Amino acid sequence: MEIELKMLGSPYGGWVVPIHRLNNNFICYCVGAGEDISFETTLAHNFNINVSIFDPTPRAKEHFNNLINCTINGRKTSPITGDKWYYGIDKININRLKFFPYGVWSKKEMKKFYAPSNPQYVSHSINSKLSNEFFEAQCYTIKDLMEMFNDQHIDLLKMDIEGAENEVIKNMFQDNIFPYILCIEIENDSYKENLIKTILSNKYKKLYSYGITEKFTFIREE
Repeated sequence: MEIELKMLGSPYGGWVVPIHRLNNNFICYCVGAGEDISFETTLAHNFNINVSIFDPTPRAKEHFNNLINCTINGRKTSPITGDKWYYGIDKININRLKFFPYGVWSKKEMKKFYAPSNPQYVSHSINSKLSNEFFEAQCYTIKDLMEMFNDQHIDLLKMDIEGAENEVIKNMFQDNIFPYILCIEIENDSYKENLIKTILSNKYKKLYSYGITEKFTFIREE
């Protein structure tokens, strides 16, 4: 059977996924939100999927709250990415989105999140100390979050976490957690090849990759 792939979301914040495999019973974790949650809103609105969003960045939480307020009051709003793209989610499906101000890491601990060198950018990083400014936030492993929400598995995991993905993915696999669909942005060439090999060696198939930093979509072959 041919896999039908489609970009969901804005040109900046969207991801390519196998849409014929999506259903409204999916358990979906999206780690890293920033100021573009067009992928998450499309999953909720077009596919009736409940989405848990994780991002400790204050501006990400502010952006999410603004989307909620605008949607409830019938006002259009858009991602802060320069794209001519508007959130199309309605008052009913906006309740499918849940935001949690947590970081995700390879262990449960408080971590420093360093600000980007350009203050206009929103994404902070655990691994890249590009400035002296930082905030501290509670981080959890994927296993911690699943236990917190009493989830036995994850159907779709999206991860855009500014260089922390290498440690998080390896820790997740060590905990025998294998999301059915894995969408991941790999930030650093120094570990990209080895991380891809690790993913593929755990019964995943690469469906798509694109972009400068490279966004990858994998599906696990049962």
